[in-house]
Amino acid sequence: DGSKHFVKNILLSFNKTLHSCDPKIVTKQELTRLFNEEFFSNGNKYELIGKNITIFSIGKSSHSMIEGFIDFIGPNEKVTALVTSPNIHRFKPKHNYKYYSFKGGHPHVNMESIRAGKKAHDLAKLTGKDGVVICLISGGGSATFDFLQSSFSIEESIKMSTTMLNLGMEDHEINIFRKIISMVKGGKLAQTIYPSPILNLIISDDVGNDIKAIASGPTVKVGPLFEYAKELIKKWNLYNHFPKSITRKIDKEIAKQADSQGVKSYPQIKTNIILDSRIFISKLINQIKNDNKNIHIFMYKMLLRKSVKECSSELADYILQMENKNGEPKCIIGGGEIPVKARKNGKGGRNQHFSIEMLRQLK
Repeated sequence: DGSKHFVKNILLSFNKTLHSCDPKIVTKQELTRLFNEEFFSNGNKYELIGKNITIFSIGKSSHSMIEGFIDFIGPNEKVTALVTSPNIHRFKPKHNYKYYSFKGGHPHVNMESIRAGKKAHDLAKLTGKDGVVICLISGGGSATFDFLQSSFSIEESIKMSTTMLNLGMEDHEINIFRKIISMVKGGKLAQTIYPSPILNLIISDDVGNDIKAIASGPTVKVGPLFEYAKELIKKWNLYNHFPKSITRKIDKEIAKQADSQGVKSYPQIKTNIILDSRIFISKLINQIKNDNKNIHIFMYKMLLRKSVKECSSELADYILQMENKNGEPKCIIGGGEIPVKARKNGKGGRNQHFSIEMLRQLK
C-alpha cells in the first residue's frame, strides 16, 4: 500500500508538471514576457502594431503553440498563419486570421507536409521589409514540413529517411541530408523570408538544444553542410545502401550548394527555447518537493544517449546503489534520447524499448 501511494503521488506531480508545460501555456507566457519587456514595441524591427504578421507553426506541438499565440495577440486582420501538424484535428482556429492548415506526416513527410512547405515558401516571399515573422517550432517539424529540391521526389525522401533510420543513424545526422535535399530546411526558409525579422520560439526535442537540428532548422542561420555530409556518407557507407539514382542526385546537390555558399543573406533573427527537457525536469523536481515532503530526489546526471543496453545497465546500477541509502522514499529523475535501430513491423518506440530493458536489468 505504501509503495502504491508513493507511485500515485509521483504521478500526480508529474501530471501537474505536464499541464504547466502545455505548449499553449508556455507560448503565451513567453510572448507576454517579451511584450512586457517592450520587445514588440518602441519602434524596433519586431514592433507588431500596424505590421503584417506571418506565423509559421511547425511540428507535433504546432496546433497548441499557435493557440497560445492566438490568445496572446487576439483579433488582428493583419495576421497570416500557417500550421502543419500530425495532430491538426486538435487545432481550434479563432478570429479573423488568414489560416493555412495541413496534416503533416510523422515520422516521414507526406504530401500534406510538402504542400505545407511549398505554401510556407510562397508566403515567405511575400513578407516584405515591413512584415514580422514569428516561427513556433517543435519536435517532429522535419516530417510535418518540407519543400523538396525539384530533382527529389517524396518517395526518394522517404526512402532515404527509412534507410538511415534502419541503419541506426542519430536524428541530427539524418537531418543533414534532409536539409541538403530541401528548399526550406537548413536556414533556407529564413533566407527566403529576408529582409523581414524573425522571432523563433522553440520547444526543443534535441538533447543538446541544437537549434539547427530542431525541425531541421528552417529559420535559423546554418553553416555549410556539404563537408559533414561527405563524412557521414563514408561513416555509414550510405552509398552502398541508397539506390544509385539517389546517390547521383545527392552528389549534384552537394556540389551545387558548395558553389553557392554565402550568396544569400539572412534577416535579423532572435531565437528563444521556451521548453526543453532541462526546464521540464527542473519544474518536475520543484513540483515533487512541493507535493511530497518526505521524498528524497536524486538527479541522474548522465544523459541517456548510449545504446538501450548500456543506458539501462548503467541506470540499473545507479538505482541499486541508491536503494542501499537511507530508508526515505526515493525518486530518481533523468533524461535524454536513446538511439534505437528501427526494425520492420516493430511496435512501440524508444521509451517502451528502454522500459522493457530496465525491467530485465532490475529483476
